[in-house]
Amino acid sequence: MKQKNILVGFAIVGLVTCFNLVMAVISEAQEKIQIGTAPQGGTYYSIGAGIAQILNKWGGLKATAQATGGGMENCRLIDSGDINMATMAAQQLTAAYKGEKPFSKKIDLRVGFFISEDPFEVVVLDESPIRSIYDLKGKKVGVGAMGSGVEGKSRLILQAHGLRYDDITPRFLRSGEAMDALKDGMIDAVGVMGVVPTPAITEISVMRKVRILPIGDEIINKILKDYPFLSPSTIPPNTYKNQPNEIRTVAEQGFVVFSPKVTDDTAYRIVKTTFEHLDYLATVHKAGEKIDLKKACLFDFGVPYHSGAIKYFIETGAWKK
Repeated sequence: MKQKNILVGFAIVGLVTCFNLVMAVISEAQEKIQIGTAPQGGTYYSIGAGIAQILNKWGGLKATAQATGGGMENCRLIDSGDINMATMAAQQLTAAYKGEKPFSKKIDLRVGFFISEDPFEVVVLDESPIRSIYDLKGKKVGVGAMGSGVEGKSRLILQAHGLRYDDITPRFLRSGEAMDALKDGMIDAVGVMGVVPTPAITEISVMRKVRILPIGDEIINKILKDYPFLSPSTIPPNTYKNQPNEIRTVAEQGFVVFSPKVTDDTAYRIVKTTFEHLDYLATVHKAGEKIDLKKACLFDFGVPYHSGAIKYFIETGAWKK
């Protein structure tokens, strides 16, 4: 009888151990956060990397920021399960959720929170004869990495000016590569996006005198009518060297987005921890200074917010819907 009790005891201990191991594995799988961002050197990559650091330091999560081609790739990586969180612009977010071009099917996504407003800036060397976006016809233009938010906006802003990729020579380069090519005279113009002052423009302006092409009010109004996820934007005078006047353009909102498979508890912890350490995020990238709880859940593009994020916004009084 004693031996039987000992065997039963061992069996119970074994079951408990196995249960604990299984729960630990499940917990680890739930707590591992893979954040898709953008090409290295861009605002979204820096923000994603900063959030990962915050979650590792204070959130009790295992977070890794992954450089990607941008919003389109991030949507597909969430759909495939390779990542469970990402930074992306409103254009890719809404198109993926609705299954609109360039996506071939609907991708289920959940909004976490608003992070930034990113003006679209077209940069040329100061000695260039190019004075407007119309003048890009026949030119070599860095339009952003294929599938990135920059590339998506480059395409539609060219279209608003009556231009297509067939009318230019598009170069699908990441911002750093494109600026190097512009500096060396290999291309004629570069489209970039980011929280101003955009680092890529600031860096090249140290070595070469550059200009940013404005967008006329008539074209801005046309763009806003056709693409409601964009908004008018003004780059203040002296944001960059050799920029005495304000520059009119358009901007897009950027967001942190979750896979719907992220649990409510994990999403809540991610949002709460991030907003409690925005001061740290601001040391990683200046864009962190502009993340505001009052605006975090203000935007509605028809994509639902994650219920874990909503829980935090309700607790803080930010949720007004």
